[in-house]
This record gives sequence, C-alpha cells and structure tokens, in this order.
Amino acid sequence: MSKISKIKRTAKWIAPVVIDLDEQLESALKRRDIRTAYKNYKGSPEDFKRELKDYLEQVNKENKNLRRFASYLDIVNKGTVPLDAALDYLNIMAGVGYAARAIETVAKAPGYLAYDAYYLGKTGDLTGALGNIAYEIGSWASLGALPHLINWYTRKVDKQTLNKATERFLKGLEKKIIDITPKKQTRKEDLEELARAA
Repeated sequence: MSKISKIKRTAKWIAPVVIDLDEQLESALKRRDIRTAYKNYKGSPEDFKRELKDYLEQVNKENKNLRRFASYLDIVNKGTVPLDAALDYLNIMAGVGYAARAIETVAKAPGYLAYDAYYLGKTGDLTGALGNIAYEIGSWASLGALPHLINWYTRKVDKQTLNKATERFLKGLEKKIIDITPKKQTRKEDLEELARAA
C-alpha cells in the first residue's frame, strides 16, 4: 500500500465525510443477489455496473443530510475519546471523574437522540436506531469509550444506502425484463387476429 493511499485511508477514518462511490460499487458487486443478476444479465457488463452505480449515486443523494449528520457524530465521538480516557483514569485513581463524565454524556445526548429520530424517520430501521442506543451505552460503559474509534454511524448509513440502492436496482431489472417480454395473447385475441388476417 502506497503512502498516499495510507494517508487517504487515515483521513477517511478521521473524518468520514467523503463517499467513495467506486468502493460502494465494489461492495454491491460482492452481494449474492447482485452477482446472480450479473450472471443472468443479457447486456454488457459495463452497462450493468453503470446502472448500478447510478442507483447508488441516487440513494446517496437522498441520504446526503443523514450521512453528513452521521459523519459529524463519528468525528465528535473520536474527538472525545482522549477526554473519556482521562476521565476514566480519574475515576480509577481518585473517583472524581464520574460527575464530569455524566455532564459530558448529558451534553451529547440531545445530538444522539436527534440523530436517532432522523435516522428512524429516514430509513424506517427501528432495529438500527435501537442498535445506535445500545452502541452508545456500550461505549459509555467501556474504558475510555474506545468503541467511539469506529465510524459506527457512517458505516450504518452506508449499509442502508447499499441495501436500498441494490434493492431498487434489482426491481428496475425485473421491470425491464417484464416490460420487454411480449405479452401472451388470450385464445380470443388469437382468433380475432386470425380473422383480421383472413
């Protein structure tokens, strides 16, 4: 791995703001349902990939604000890990960090709750919203809030985007197959057609 790619990867981890559409396309092409559709696709592979990429781009645009909100939460979470670690150290050494950690938690709670409400409204994913709450509780309970080093929120939005885009893409393919399949005529229509020809 080159130094430039390492720098890019680190920057993406620190501030997961930019969406890598090519990386999303790669992930989509690894899905079993997409691989099956790819094998059965009658057009060119480039058309298949281009159309799938278009769906990913469309859903990314729809989730733009949710993704931005998620990236802010991930950035803030990573930024507060040193503070959490220091407060945990004070708890262990002198027992004085509890009050400060409680104040910090209360200060950040409205942002998490607002995000969860927005996430639920935008995606309809109740399990995911509850998972966010469980993640925050687990992070708070862990030493130094180390789980906050994971880009939890942006990963979750990216996964929702991938699922929605591939679902729409496959429905679009189904519709195309149905639309280009000639309509089967009834026996009455066949007789009428024969009568007109005679």
